[in-house]
Amino acid sequence: MRYYLLYMSAVFIWLLFLIAPTYFAIAGQRNVADALYASHVPFCHQMPERSLCIFSKGGSYWVGDCVPKNAEVQYSGLNQYSNRYHVILSNGAIGYEFGEDARNTAIYFGLLFGGLLFPLTRNASSDKLPRLRWLLLALIPIALDGTTQLAGLRESTNILRILTGGITGIALSFYLIPLFNDLGPKLFGKEK
Repeated sequence: MRYYLLYMSAVFIWLLFLIAPTYFAIAGQRNVADALYASHVPFCHQMPERSLCIFSKGGSYWVGDCVPKNAEVQYSGLNQYSNRYHVILSNGAIGYEFGEDARNTAIYFGLLFGGLLFPLTRNASSDKLPRLRWLLLALIPIALDGTTQLAGLRESTNILRILTGGITGIALSFYLIPLFNDLGPKLFGKEK
């Protein structure tokens, strides 16, 4: 159970790291936000048109596409990173991009959701991996979506990125948790 909790803690911390730049941007802490956004660059292209933003207007907040269809968008242009995370829609709503794109964000939330489902389907301390074919089957949607977009055959949408990323994240959790449970005692000693 200890390594399951370690997995869940690691995923939760990563999600905080994913959301932190958005929070600091909303709070007006631009230097902190810039540094946090920059720290995500090795993991993600951070293209606004493939990302989700937290929008605010008149005290209301919602999550949506950073570049909604048929919406006029302007960028703040404050520095090299703010062009990527601070958008203003024609209706006056201000959007702050998550640290990574919609697909990665969905993968990470899928890891959390899959981790919550894991003990409902098996023992949280299980180190037994599911058959590899289930992982391969779960990776087909994200592979098709990403490959066809990369090849220029079509442009994906954030809805597809979220769905395929979520499926991948949930599936991965059912492989990562048993790996944590298997490798944890080997690295840190047996549970008492």
